[in-house]
Amino acid sequence: MRQAYIICAQWPVGELSRLGQLSWYLIGGGDGHVGLFFPYCSAEERRAHTGDAVVARHDVNEMVDHVCFDYLYNQKPRFHTLMNTEYWGTRGFYTLHPVNPQLVSFEALHRTCLRVARLQPVNQWWYRWPALVGGVVCCPGTEVDEGVAPCSCGGLVLRIVAAAMTESDAPLRDDGAALRALGIDRWSLHAPFSPYSLTGYTPRMALEALVATRVRGKRVLEDLVVGFDGAIAQQRRHAMAMPLPSMRTACGA
Repeated sequence: MRQAYIICAQWPVGELSRLGQLSWYLIGGGDGHVGLFFPYCSAEERRAHTGDAVVARHDVNEMVDHVCFDYLYNQKPRFHTLMNTEYWGTRGFYTLHPVNPQLVSFEALHRTCLRVARLQPVNQWWYRWPALVGGVVCCPGTEVDEGVAPCSCGGLVLRIVAAAMTESDAPLRDDGAALRALGIDRWSLHAPFSPYSLTGYTPRMALEALVATRVRGKRVLEDLVVGFDGAIAQQRRHAMAMPLPSMRTACGA
């Protein structure tokens, strides 16, 4: 059974943007980003995220099996590849956390990312500030009527996982719906140290919330592997039990 992965990235502070450096210092350092990784996309999935500049960066084509989904430098989320060294740099350290396919399928996560890319949410710079005070002071607009409610990378990953799990757009629009779907506490008198809004999650907080939570008694994330090569190799091993759509080596893998 195929698995998508949550990426946790640590970059040298000198390789971060100025805003990224400021955020890094204000939250006391740590992980700089979380995103999603899809190894061994099917031919149909490759066609779906190829040739559309809204959905994917120019380095994505039908010959690329492995893609990532992240907020990019235009502050909008798109698919891109491991060849995007402007983004990944050359000295990053990455852990990849498999999403439990019994709770959230690879296919549902991929479809949700396509949907989010087409909605084109913008990661505004001020979305980062609630996390500096633990997320208790929320960013305005934790619920919107359409589109994607405010969030930076950590919140967007939580939204995507929750929306794919429930097969509903409600977690994309409503912080409460996303947190309820994932079984993650929201700030209250009973959970005084939990963020109220998804803008309140740093990348590390979002990852830790997913690692700690259980849905229907099952872990949302399974044991991590180190590096993109580790995730690809893990999927190759899984292929011994169930054939994958393609076993070509992707660009940049």
